[in-house]
Amino acid sequence: VAAELEAVVVDEFQDTSSPQLALLRAIARDRPGKLTAVGDPRQRIFSFQGSCCGQFGHFAREFGAEQVSLDENFRSTANICHFAAGVLGPAGGDGASGDAEAGAP
Repeated sequence: VAAELEAVVVDEFQDTSSPQLALLRAIARDRPGKLTAVGDPRQRIFSFQGSCCGQFGHFAREFGAEQVSLDENFRSTANICHFAAGVLGPAGGDGASGDAEAGAP
């Protein structure tokens, strides 16, 4: 199956579990540049099913991924963004270890 895929995009990457990461590794191991991970580490809600902190930092190191932070919010007002930053902290970190958000576990 992996040979037939041109690209793999994983949305909500912050909620991936160890078995899901193992599947991604098997698919993308010898296919650099074919895997993209998208998500917000501050929105990790599936820890009860095995999602781990620091996924983006691990992803960057393992897959040699480039980090691209989307710092501009087009959906929320400035008041909501300031409130969220006060509660969650600034955007761009992995939500646990201080690693910058990146594209791979």
